[in-house]
Amino acid sequence: EMKGRTYTGAPYYKATTRNEYIYWDPDCGGGGDGQARWILDDNEPDITKLRDLDGDGQCNYYARFDSMDKSKPPASAFWKMNCGGATAESRLIVLADITTTLT
Repeated sequence: EMKGRTYTGAPYYKATTRNEYIYWDPDCGGGGDGQARWILDDNEPDITKLRDLDGDGQCNYYARFDSMDKSKPPASAFWKMNCGGATAESRLIVLADITTTLT
């Protein structure tokens, strides 16, 4: 579910049953020359930071989807996932904040 917004205004999400987060980071390494991406990680993003939202100075995470669009993560896309030191692409389906209003 959506937990809030980061400093850039991008939404970030927390899994309902696990301490895992999806957030948009314009530069996960913090050096000012990185690729903007959506990140799936077990570190909650620091919403007061502009870049390197997990504060590790590196791009360590479970999975990423490179994107300049910070409005929302893709609903269904191939994400690059770290699997035991190797990178693999896998389809990730994001189910977030589906709200229905009955009238």
